[in-house]
Amino acid sequence: MRKSFHQKGQVIIILLLVMVVSLAVALSIVGRSINEISTSKKTEDSSRAFSAAEAGIEKVLKLATPPGVAVPVNFPNLATASAEFYKLPVGNNALEHPPIGKPSFAQFWFADPDKDNDPLDGVPDAFYGFASGGVKPLNTFNIYFGIPQAYTDAADKPAIEIDSIVWNTATATPRFESRRSWIETEEPTARGTNFTKCTSVDSSGDSNRVLTNNNTIESEFYCKHTISYASASENIATSSGVYLVMARVRILYSSLNHPVAVKPTGNANDVLPPQANIYKSTGEAGEAQRVLQVFRQREVMPHFFDFVLFSEAPINK
Repeated sequence: MRKSFHQKGQVIIILLLVMVVSLAVALSIVGRSINEISTSKKTEDSSRAFSAAEAGIEKVLKLATPPGVAVPVNFPNLATASAEFYKLPVGNNALEHPPIGKPSFAQFWFADPDKDNDPLDGVPDAFYGFASGGVKPLNTFNIYFGIPQAYTDAADKPAIEIDSIVWNTATATPRFESRRSWIETEEPTARGTNFTKCTSVDSSGDSNRVLTNNNTIESEFYCKHTISYASASENIATSSGVYLVMARVRILYSSLNHPVAVKPTGNANDVLPPQANIYKSTGEAGEAQRVLQVFRQREVMPHFFDFVLFSEAPINK
């Protein structure tokens, strides 16, 4: 019986096809394994970099290093971190609070909580605005708030409530007072409120730019408004007047989180007292890099103080 050469050729072709398919499957498995190993390595590096950044924040909190001085941190697993902090506000810049929503609030000190020559009077010294001449403090401040965007849903346009806590020495008995303002970015009639319409609303934020914190690039806000917390007749002299102690700001209506900032309305010498620190740490591991930033504010009252304020002196609301 004679063997067919055609049959031998078919066997070789089938064998080659099997080898090609097997090689393709093997290469696919190897490629997937390499990708999984690479992804696992990146995930591990990212986790180690984040942990290194956290450790950098903790080390800066522990060490008494001057502001702006980078603190290096090295770890046995070859991860590294570099962390630093700086005090806020810087000069005459605005002080920007991290974005807040309806359940939260932003607090800003206008009197220095670290300076109190007479602890028995119940109020800190170094009041806001005396640098304008030293005769009487400022009776206004600028507030910026809102994400600078064109809102497709009017319900997301924010309004705010500002609770200005003042120390009134013009009364027969000096006392703390709570003076509230409500600012609306919509037309007040649109939501049926009696709020004050914001004086400067800009969906692009271009006209509401201001230097905040330690930034060299101006931050953008949807609204800018000037708050008057005392009349000219009240704010008459250092010995008898109304002095702003702090302001607490709440976001109303909008379900989004919005940034809030305040800035003095006077000259370049008018500044807010030191009241917050920003800690920034950069962690690295392998090819991964993670940046962690912490905003830490001093002497912040609990949220329920918006509804019940405790004071040794009577409070007029």
